[in-house]
Amino acid sequence: MGDKAMEEFTRRFWTNVQKTDSCWLWLASKTDKGYGQTSRNYKHLYAHRVSWELAGKALIKGKTLDHLCRNRACVNPDHLEQVTHRQNILRGVGLTAQNAGKQVCKYGHPFNRENTAYATARRYRVCKQCALRRGRLYVRKVA
Repeated sequence: MGDKAMEEFTRRFWTNVQKTDSCWLWLASKTDKGYGQTSRNYKHLYAHRVSWELAGKALIKGKTLDHLCRNRACVNPDHLEQVTHRQNILRGVGLTAQNAGKQVCKYGHPFNRENTAYATARRYRVCKQCALRRGRLYVRKVA
């Protein structure tokens, strides 16, 4: 992209941003999940990633930008941090993050080094006490 074209893109980009005291809100098109989106050379781009690059910061391959403010429409580079995908998921509020934060199984047994039997292929933790109980019940049932 030539210098003039890049200047025009940058000017057009910032006209779609409303700067508040903290977040810089993307006012134009958003994805169905609330992330700002724009395009350049017929390519769809996330607005927060464009803002990061316009701030002179490089995107690292294998990393994702995490919104520290938890506002997906924010394009303030100071509110973004490059982290691994796993870190980003665990910082969120989804089921994966909720389950990772659990300290006890559904029956109240602790999830600690001594009482956690294994993690399944889907990365669920299994309580040893509950696994032993299920095993005993199964043996009684088939015997």
